[in-house]
Amino acid sequence: MTRVATTTALVGLLSIGLSFGAVAGCAGRKDAQVRKEALTPDIVGNWKSPVTAMNPNQAFQLDFKIAKDIWAVDYTVYGDVKGTSPFVTVHIEGPYEIGEPSSVVAGAFDARFGITRKTLLPHHADAAAFLNGAGGKVQGFKAGEALDITATGFAPFGQYPVSQVNADYDLVMLDGDKLYFGERPADNDMGTPAKRPRSLAKVYSVKY
Repeated sequence: MTRVATTTALVGLLSIGLSFGAVAGCAGRKDAQVRKEALTPDIVGNWKSPVTAMNPNQAFQLDFKIAKDIWAVDYTVYGDVKGTSPFVTVHIEGPYEIGEPSSVVAGAFDARFGITRKTLLPHHADAAAFLNGAGGKVQGFKAGEALDITATGFAPFGQYPVSQVNADYDLVMLDGDKLYFGERPADNDMGTPAKRPRSLAKVYSVKY
């Protein structure tokens, strides 16, 4: 075989080798993606937490409605510990995505829950009067009417303007039929990856 022919043959083999390497690399990335998707929790559905006491006189409940890429939650505060007298409901919604497995909480995944809309609803006249006198930037609450607090937030309820916090960087874990999120900080600010919780909340939600 001549030197030219030998060189041509080597180039051909090298090209084939590179091609197989590229195919193998793509296959590896696809396999990794398939494994991640298999592990990523499927949280689509309606989820509700138990009524949970906040103090001797009040309780709260979380009601999530989660689609493929959109989430919403109603956070209701009750005027009694049994959850029979709704007082105020905060509604939050937006897009979301679940990322990589958490590096700090085994079994959990890092997630980002975007916030594009917030409302605040007083369930009766006393609740409306409470909100109007609470010192928030929104006034004019009336029983049974939700007011938009997306742009202003509502500091007395720990709600930030979307210009300040436009997403919650959270944790998600599905343990059997129980859905857990991260333990929220005292200031309710999870607006950057650095503020992502490092533990799960004790309160969980189940499908309904």
